[in-house]
Amino acid sequence: MKKIKIGVMFILCLSCLIGCSESKYNAEIKNDFKNWISDEFLNNNKVRGAYYLNENYVEGVDDVVDKYIYDDQSPEAITLIFSEEEEFNAVFIDYPEEIDFTSQMVLIYIFPDVSSNEYKLDKVQLKDMKLTIWLKLTNSHNKDVTMPYQRCLIVIMDTIEVSSVIFNK
Repeated sequence: MKKIKIGVMFILCLSCLIGCSESKYNAEIKNDFKNWISDEFLNNNKVRGAYYLNENYVEGVDDVVDKYIYDDQSPEAITLIFSEEEEFNAVFIDYPEEIDFTSQMVLIYIFPDVSSNEYKLDKVQLKDMKLTIWLKLTNSHNKDVTMPYQRCLIVIMDTIEVSSVIFNK
């Protein structure tokens, strides 16, 4: 009976440790907040491998294949760190939640994507001031694939000192 109690205590302690590791740095991900980011910011932060609306396209005059332009010149992905409210507010036109920039920072990851499924945080690791965030695409019944588009993910987390941030999918 004593061995069973010790085993149960061990399993409870282990599950607490595993559960705590998922919320390291109190990191939480927000999927595709592109609608709350200014159009100017999105235009200035295009990524290679996505299609963008052709601003010169005229409906009914131009060929429909010219409606979108494939970007093969921009960076493959863009990662930005926001640690001050003023710079955050310059990018976000209507963010619905309060962020305490005295204790939190915001990471924006912009990349081309073909899935509309959500991403979740798989792992967050800080080593030698380099923050690595592993993302995992959720398994959804939605198997649809779209034309490559500019996707934005936001990670809100405790403020930590970092020299770089790397997102891995």
